[in-house]
Amino acid sequence: MTLKLSQSCSASVRWLSLGYKKAVLAGTVAVPTICAEPDFVVTWRTTVSIWCQGIFEALEYHLDKEGSPSPLYRQTSPKNKNKVNFTISFLADHHARRYHCYYLSPAGWSKRSDPLELVVTDSHSQDHSVENIIRITLAALVLVILGILLFHAEKDIRA
Repeated sequence: MTLKLSQSCSASVRWLSLGYKKAVLAGTVAVPTICAEPDFVVTWRTTVSIWCQGIFEALEYHLDKEGSPSPLYRQTSPKNKNKVNFTISFLADHHARRYHCYYLSPAGWSKRSDPLELVVTDSHSQDHSVENIIRITLAALVLVILGILLFHAEKDIRA
């Protein structure tokens, strides 16, 4: 399986831009930015980092998965940082959804970020050749042992 992400952190993310500075100075709460690392394609059963960036004054960040009744993750804002990392390990089908983040600041709650869409594809094209070689080798070993036991049993019967 492969997981596709609609926004990678290296691609189209605007970390603390002039727009954020203007919003903070105007007393409004800036909309956070959400992105994912590594790039757009993440292999099934691996780990993805979802980054949410707001403002330095943020107190707490939340990550929502659409369809879930409450925030998926909550994280206190690190000191002197304007972004947090939410890590999801062992990716599977149930992780496929749209994610949003938002934060709490002294001015109140921000709006939700634009969605980050995670899509799990059904490409089960995994290479099982190593596992198959191990299985064949074990089966051959069992047959050799059975052959030896049979040879000794027949030898004992004749004697």
